Amino acid sequence: MKMTVHYFAQLKDRFKRESDIVDFEGAVSVSDLLAKIFPDQVEKMSSFLRVAINEEYVSWESQIHDGDEVVFIPPVAGG
Repeated sequence: MKMTVHYFAQLKDRFKRESDIVDFEGAVSVSDLLAKIFPDQVEKMSSFLRVAINEEYVSWESQIHDGDEVVFIPPVAGG
């Protein structure tokens, strides 16, 4: 199963790219994907990131399906 993962703001800067194609075998939740991308920082990242699948905000337990677009959204500041 393949999904597209998009990064914004400081995540885009951290990875030096806007997106990745990620491949998984079998069923996968947003938490599983987060653990694959941030293996040593799951708790930290899940405490401040929001996540959307196909342009809808979802929970960390939500299932990802083949071809889905996942977006990790960090907090933004501005004025």
